[in-house]
Amino acid sequence: MKKVALLLILLAPVLYALPAAASQADSLSRPRLKFIYDVDFEYALDNAEFDYSNGYYEESSTLHAIRLIPGLGLRIDQNEKIRHTLFGSLQVYHDFGKPGFDIMKLVNSMNLYYRIDAQLGNGQFSGIAGWFPRRFMEGEYIGAFFSPRNVFEDNSLEGLFLKYRTPKLYAELGLDWLGLKMGQSRERFRILTAGEYKFPYGLSACWAASFYHFACSETANNVVDNHMLHLYAKWSPEGLPLQQLDVTLGAIATYQWDRAVRDSRTFPFGFQTDQTARKWDAGIHNSFYLGQDLMPFFGVSDYGTPYARDLYFGEIFYHTHIKGFSFYDRLEAFYEPHIFPWLDLKVAIVLHFGNPTQFYSAFRGWQQMLGLRFNLDKLLRK
Repeated sequence: MKKVALLLILLAPVLYALPAAASQADSLSRPRLKFIYDVDFEYALDNAEFDYSNGYYEESSTLHAIRLIPGLGLRIDQNEKIRHTLFGSLQVYHDFGKPGFDIMKLVNSMNLYYRIDAQLGNGQFSGIAGWFPRRFMEGEYIGAFFSPRNVFEDNSLEGLFLKYRTPKLYAELGLDWLGLKMGQSRERFRILTAGEYKFPYGLSACWAASFYHFACSETANNVVDNHMLHLYAKWSPEGLPLQQLDVTLGAIATYQWDRAVRDSRTFPFGFQTDQTARKWDAGIHNSFYLGQDLMPFFGVSDYGTPYARDLYFGEIFYHTHIKGFSFYDRLEAFYEPHIFPWLDLKVAIVLHFGNPTQFYSAFRGWQQMLGLRFNLDKLLRK
């Protein structure tokens, strides 16, 4: 209830000033003002079974949850080329089967942001500042950056994000502030960027990168750096009897350093290729990685607490536990129909493979996934 009250207080000045502002806009032909509202609903079931590797990489677990995000805001059309948006929303989240139902804890987060969209020459610029949905990001980040479960559980960014698009170029750059220096909580922030430049014949040069600063807390006086760059070429031929065919090939380079440990700088790297084929809303996506352990500090303890998921957000199997080169393969078969433009369904099975060892076979485990998403804004635009 406190969060609801806070949202109403923040929006009160806008609601109070709207009638006068609208009247003045009409009389002086000033920017057009419009109330907007939206409702997002997300359902996720992700059953991960990793007993085949005895939980060596990750324990088996199940994510089964729903999220409802109602919101309202104000849209200001300055002219035909510039639009401003002020928006606030609440996030109602529930894990199924969680003991001790407490309705007061259902509202676990919120979004509050300003957005600008502007036509610049032959390109479109968008910028957003505040606490905003992750879906504003459009860049392609492989599993070494984010796992699908991480994306669902942490669906908002806090900070600033900019993006620019032309017929040939797409680029985005943003700052996500993840933590404050308070008690055992560390000061953490991440800079993200991704983009693509298109050439003829379906060829593109692409990049994705992150700069992650895992700084001090009041109880842990050290800093850890974890930076990653992915450069790759992409081929998306047109004219084929398929909904989608994408093939990528690239290299991943990282720079990691636990500053509390002298001479701990390390530069894990590797190579990755991805293939996606889709027809009749069904398809296969395969990611094959060949390289070094991209999470060398995963199990490192700092004052008794491993860095683990506070330092790394990607698929756990990029933590190969092998000093030299090894492989990881993720194979996903999916059915992803757009039932309506505003209603998406996804059913998927994911298989994980890696270097066989004397203790485990190449098969690491698998996941069964089901997702549903409803977006009112897309419905209202139709």
